[in-house]
Amino acid sequence: MFIAHPELLDLFNRTNQKIGAQPLALANTIYFAAENIDHLDALTPQVKIIAHKHRAVTVLPEHYPIVGKYLLIAIKDFLGEKATPNILDAWEAAYGIIAKVFIDAEKELYDELGPHATSSFLIIVNGTKPLSCSSGP
Repeated sequence: MFIAHPELLDLFNRTNQKIGAQPLALANTIYFAAENIDHLDALTPQVKIIAHKHRAVTVLPEHYPIVGKYLLIAIKDFLGEKATPNILDAWEAAYGIIAKVFIDAEKELYDELGPHATSSFLIIVNGTKPLSCSSGP
């Protein structure tokens, strides 16, 4: 995914990527959500935590189809011959539902910021080199 979309690299914790924590967290979240697809309210506490993290690194709605595409490739690779079209279609549909839950939760967070949601600013700590930061979509 990062080769095709290097712009997404900064959205993910590189240390967690290296040690496998990030993919495991994504897999666990997707699995838990799929188990509760008929009771998505069970996801609310976890969605709130993740949505705040996503907001902090400026995850946008257009990122979800990209991640979904590569997630489905990973599921297909993992399942091998058991990855029938019906199974992959079901996972794709489940991911779409789950992604919408996150997109909606993150939209609320962005909306709370109002017109300054896309502000850029510099942070200077004790006279050190300034850090350029962006806020919002």
